[in-house]
Amino acid sequence: MAMTQITTPAAGASDWSDFVDQVEKHRRGYIQVSITEYDTSTVPKIAEGSVVVVAGAVYHCDADTSISGSVSSGNTNYCRMVSGTPTWTTVAPTWSDAQQGWYDATVAYRYLFECYYDGTNYTNKNVYNSRYGERPVQYETIVKEDASTGLAGGTTHDIEVTGFSFTPTAVMDAKIWIWASTVDEHDINDEACGIGLWDNWGRPQDGNPPYIGIVKATPGANKVTVRVAFATAGTYYYRLTVTAVKSP
Repeated sequence: MAMTQITTPAAGASDWSDFVDQVEKHRRGYIQVSITEYDTSTVPKIAEGSVVVVAGAVYHCDADTSISGSVSSGNTNYCRMVSGTPTWTTVAPTWSDAQQGWYDATVAYRYLFECYYDGTNYTNKNVYNSRYGERPVQYETIVKEDASTGLAGGTTHDIEVTGFSFTPTAVMDAKIWIWASTVDEHDINDEACGIGLWDNWGRPQDGNPPYIGIVKATPGANKVTVRVAFATAGTYYYRLTVTAVKSP
């Protein structure tokens, strides 16, 4: 179906409604918002000069504006407009085609940005200045190590790597360095070796290290679960490094 053009009236034209309709359509979804402290871990404000249209109403900031309400520790917090006031919430937005913006389910509150709060620091700040560009891919690398208890060989283990500030949508890579509990972790000629998510089962050519493999890596709520398989018996320590992403 073809798109409909709104007529642009000439100067002095009597069809004023066409002009008003054109202006209304032009500003639908308009948002030009920036925040303070974007590159720090400090609580942000809506920056002076920001402009946003919320369900047809235009709002602008004449000065840096604080966000009302309370943030939730250990969660992604969202800033949305509630009756003209930027307000914190933990309820994620949805995209509205009709209003061309990120809104709540009732399409009454428009969302401006999101960030993660760990109880002290505000990180992963993303401003919603378009449908896709405002939510860039986020990625983090978490390292989990066990050099005291160890894992039993000859079987598989699901290792939960927690601590991500977001819920990953995909795993970029996972690598594990593993060594027998009876040797030094640097003894690559005996019983220490490493393997990656995309590698085949591996072991060094020298010595008698374990056969190991990463079977899969599954994203979860602020974590990635990595399944590691050991083909040889024994007790093994490990250092597991996981890089995960959150797509737009």
